[in-house]
Amino acid sequence: MSTLLLLCNQKTVSDTLTDVLRSVGHTVIVAEDVFSLRTKTAKEDPDAVIIDLPYVDALFEDIKRMSPRLPVLCWMQES
Repeated sequence: MSTLLLLCNQKTVSDTLTDVLRSVGHTVIVAEDVFSLRTKTAKEDPDAVIIDLPYVDALFEDIKRMSPRLPVLCWMQES
């Protein structure tokens, strides 16, 4: 299965996504913050990055510069 890097600013959502993705066989690496996301993207070589943050656009561009072929899934939750 895939190695997925996850950054979510809500712990309950992060925990739920991690549990669901792991239950179907994926390896999930959770980034604690933006710096950690950038570091782990370079170090861990994930198959995809999943981001849920208010400033998704800037992170998306950073990740695409670091690893142009890496799929980046972005979403923002409604308040």
